[in-house]
Amino acid sequence: SQGIVDVAEVQPLNFDIAKWVGSENLANMGRFADGDPRLVNLNGAFNKGNRGLVILTEGLKNPPEAHRVLLEALQGRRVQLPAPLEGSNFFDGFIIIHSNEGEYDKFMKVRENEPYADRFFRIWFPYPLEMSQGEKVIRKFWNSSEFAKKDSPEFVSVDPDVFSWLARMEVLTRIDKGGQVPLNIKVDAYDGRNMRDKGMGMKISVSDLRARASQREGLEGQSPRETNKVLQLVAARVQGRGNTVTTALLRQAFRDWYKQTETDEKKLEFKMGIIRNELDEVRRKYLQKLVLSSLVEGFQDEAQQTWAKYLDNVRAWASNSSVKSSAGYAKGLVGGDESFMREIESDPDWGVTSAEAPKFRAEIQAAVNQYIVENGAKDIPYTCHNAVQKCIERFVLKNVRNAARLFASSSARSDEDRRKLSAAKQRLVSLGFTEWSAEELLREAEENADFLVER
Repeated sequence: SQGIVDVAEVQPLNFDIAKWVGSENLANMGRFADGDPRLVNLNGAFNKGNRGLVILTEGLKNPPEAHRVLLEALQGRRVQLPAPLEGSNFFDGFIIIHSNEGEYDKFMKVRENEPYADRFFRIWFPYPLEMSQGEKVIRKFWNSSEFAKKDSPEFVSVDPDVFSWLARMEVLTRIDKGGQVPLNIKVDAYDGRNMRDKGMGMKISVSDLRARASQREGLEGQSPRETNKVLQLVAARVQGRGNTVTTALLRQAFRDWYKQTETDEKKLEFKMGIIRNELDEVRRKYLQKLVLSSLVEGFQDEAQQTWAKYLDNVRAWASNSSVKSSAGYAKGLVGGDESFMREIESDPDWGVTSAEAPKFRAEIQAAVNQYIVENGAKDIPYTCHNAVQKCIERFVLKNVRNAARLFASSSARSDEDRRKLSAAKQRLVSLGFTEWSAEELLREAEENADFLVER
């Protein structure tokens, strides 16, 4: 016995039962009397997997003769001996059958296969509902292609938001569409992020989402292979024409793809709606932040300074004291500057209400303490907590939105304006964009009057 045996699917025309139960030992023919066990080789899959594991890949596509062997092993705990011997061997093993839902339903609809219903224990294997896990699968497909190899003549760059955009699209097609929780918030919550329902300030419970979800959640939706097909298609198109895959190109490619491949009108409408609403919303907010921050010199430094001020006030609020100056003197009100803290916390996409503010600040302090324990650092980065990072960046960007005036007209720009745009492009390049995709992004911001408008 080998313990673990993987059996590939077989077709009726080339099915050989010897591969399952063993074969006759031709070398010993005539040397031993009839019935001698040395006349056979117990080298079949069920013999090798006895006292172990037998894995049937696409097992439900096998012919009835193979299913008969399977039923005997499941019901009678025996596997017949190869000819010329008669009788059977005791079988004590674990059998796993890989299949898909369509094959399973087709198999069970045949009346003759009813005995298997009581002997199969069906286990669903859904698609990943965690966006970060789906992104790993997409990256694995991409990294195995020639487009991802930098030394290949077919090399194509990928914008930094592409893989997360694709992963979000996949999860959006797999989760339940009902309920009051917005789809994007549900996707982020499933990915382990502490999300709040917009306007309510209440945390979204992942366990509650799973409890309310139907049994079909994750069993349908876009497959990674379909995603990879469209990604490869776009990569082939951009060769020699920018050599960069962008979410703008993917957006149009998926619209065309769904129009050609989706025959169900309701599903087509839903997928188009995902692209038009949820994905466009996330894409615009992400790229809007990058464009605005690229137009501001020292954006990261300003965000860090704002965070330091906010953290000082949170600590003063927690200790019911005043913010201390570098010399140790108290400055400001006892309990911190409440209006300043609320201005940061009331981010419309986060929605921390006044009632939720104490709990939110306690979360911030816990995240800071955890960072200090893990890193032993005194200079805490504003990125230590995902929610406060978004709030800080929005607060800083709100004060620099006048930078959008650079896009008011494509002509009559001053030398200073052109210098700022050139510097902005280089900052985007440093973030992972190519020269071409950075120019395309800035051009999109210029041509779309609402691109930099806060909603």
